Amino acid sequence: MAQAEVAAIQGCAREIIWQGAARQSIAIYSDSQAALKAIGSMQVCSRLVWDYVKALQELGSRNKLTMAWVPGHKGHKGNEEADRLAREGAGRALIGPETFCGIAKTHVRASIDEWMDGKSRE
Repeated sequence: MAQAEVAAIQGCAREIIWQGAARQSIAIYSDSQAALKAIGSMQVCSRLVWDYVKALQELGSRNKLTMAWVPGHKGHKGNEEADRLAREGAGRALIGPETFCGIAKTHVRASIDEWMDGKSRE
């Protein structure tokens, strides 16, 4: 799953919460099926996804929230504009905190085990 899509939806939810939305009908559309499926996952393995789910729960507790998938690159006006803005933003210098790149615990453990195995053979 692309972390950028999850972060974008979370940012959208946080912005709507910050604006004080209450008792409204809100729809968030995404072309990322993986990001949308992460909401209903029985097991959350990422802090980013956890924060994403909590933001959506908070937004949904005060509003009627709908999450929907739209196919990417199919001429949907809002999705095409989002893609254009994403390309534009990707070409700019980062402003703000450093980006987060998560590494799965299993990968870290495997790397440590491999390193330890190599040390024990020395």
